[in-house]
Amino acid sequence: GSVEADGRTVLMPGVVEGEVVSTSAEIGGTVKGHVTVRERLVLKSTAVVEGDIRTATLIVEDGAQFNGSCVMGTAAREPRPPTDRPT
Repeated sequence: GSVEADGRTVLMPGVVEGEVVSTSAEIGGTVKGHVTVRERLVLKSTAVVEGDIRTATLIVEDGAQFNGSCVMGTAAREPRPPTDRPT
């Protein structure tokens, strides 16, 4: 299922199949879905993200895997456009 939280979200280890929405987040597990983080997103070395990322700031540790598109900065605060791509 999806994860939505105000504040800081820490996902490690584990698998999320769905969307992640948070103020800030650290991911060290697997996410199969879109990730929207309003402030700071950290992909730990053990992270695997299969989906699009929208965040103001992105930090990617050596070894993290990310397959998708990324929108950063002020553009990330705008609503996500509709997509026909499956997650």
